Amino acid sequence: MFFVNWKSSFDLVLKEHIEQKCSYGKYLSPLAQNEFIHCCELEIRSKIVSRCNQSNFFSVMADECADCSNQAQLSICIRYCYTENDAWYVTEDFCGFVELVKTNAESISTCILNKLREWGFDLTRLRGQGYDGCSTMTGEVSGVKTRITQELSNAKYFVHCRSHCLNLVVVNSCQSVAVVRNFMAILGKITWFISASSKRKNIMKSVMKDEGQIAIQFDLMYDQEEGLFSQEKRLLPTLAETRWTSRTDTLTWLLKHYDKVLDILDEIQNQTVGNSDATSYKMTLLNFEILVVAVVTQFLLGYLRPLSIELQSENCDLVEAHVQARSLAASFLEIREHAEEAFDGLFKRASTIANKNDITINKPRTSGRQRHRANAAAETVEQHYRINIFIPLIDHIIKHLNDRFPDDIKPMLYGFYLLPRYFYLTYIDVCIQLKIVTLSVRHKFSNLHDHGKLLLCMYDDVTVGEDSQSNYLSFLNI
Repeated sequence: MFFVNWKSSFDLVLKEHIEQKCSYGKYLSPLAQNEFIHCCELEIRSKIVSRCNQSNFFSVMADECADCSNQAQLSICIRYCYTENDAWYVTEDFCGFVELVKTNAESISTCILNKLREWGFDLTRLRGQGYDGCSTMTGEVSGVKTRITQELSNAKYFVHCRSHCLNLVVVNSCQSVAVVRNFMAILGKITWFISASSKRKNIMKSVMKDEGQIAIQFDLMYDQEEGLFSQEKRLLPTLAETRWTSRTDTLTWLLKHYDKVLDILDEIQNQTVGNSDATSYKMTLLNFEILVVAVVTQFLLGYLRPLSIELQSENCDLVEAHVQARSLAASFLEIREHAEEAFDGLFKRASTIANKNDITINKPRTSGRQRHRANAAAETVEQHYRINIFIPLIDHIIKHLNDRFPDDIKPMLYGFYLLPRYFYLTYIDVCIQLKIVTLSVRHKFSNLHDHGKLLLCMYDDVTVGEDSQSNYLSFLNI
């Protein structure tokens, strides 16, 4: 209806049709609207198929997700090259959502191939596949990738999204530390608890109305890290289920307005519905261990967020992104080597928030045997959290960064520079390498270089005639 009303603002015939008094014959019912949407879908997809089939090759990308009703569905996109006005473009087009009855490899691969055929794509031109890294999609024996390759032998090139690899670094690292894993689960429940109800959301709006549009910034230890990003958010952002790198926004908002979140839960406690949950969540946030985990994860994930944005950009340079990933691993390694100094600032920040909200600064009880949480012996509260939370989490991040962004894949990424648009970058690297080699030869054979210069000076005094060769030899006493 929004687009119909917008169109009627400058289409007098449509405006007269909408404003007519009779309630029938307007064709604005939900059924008619869905039919219009379906017609637009067919028209747009037919143009995508026509343009893709003019290309020599194309790749398919697919990912399984769930809608708001928890119905499993598959999103299918294609990537191809096309020419327009004597210029070539690489583009990605979304083709549609497909309902999934089962989420196993056989059902997904069959669904992808059947839908591509139904929509009119020429599968003989299919060359590449792009999915996430789960075994269902990438299994070598019976994964979706393998099943499609068995049917279409030319579709043998598989690419795992680099942004998804970075997301898996965060997921696996957080899941490897029990207290961080539990905190992320609790934070997701709190954000959903407040945002899912209109009444509770109104309470949040009333508590936050005096705050205004506040620019949220990373509150990191070093001056050069401040303002890594800033965005204006007045309400608590919900926690993304899949994109863990975007959870930094929620963590930043929480730490910026920790006292306000406690006030919101206080107000909800006065309601008859949800008061027990609000009490439970408030007691959780009053735990100093939870506060330390929030500060540590926000600090470490803050380093990953710029790279995540770079990997999702349209003009992403794969080689440069890989260099940034390696630099990021080196930065984490440097923080790890100076863990005591790095964690000192984080602990002070957590202590400041704790004192502001009357949270007791303590550490969990240390027992002789403990299997469900980190329990390394420590003399002080700060030492306990540094040894049991900060160091394990950063160790896992370094490990997973090295596993998913290894040094040895960089030469393969240079194939990206074969595209005419980026070929000049290869020229720059080649010139740098040639300059290094030239300097190296001059250094290793400096005497030969000097003798050569002397010979050239001597040649200037030699008369070159018909028997020039004999003149050279006699001059050199050979």
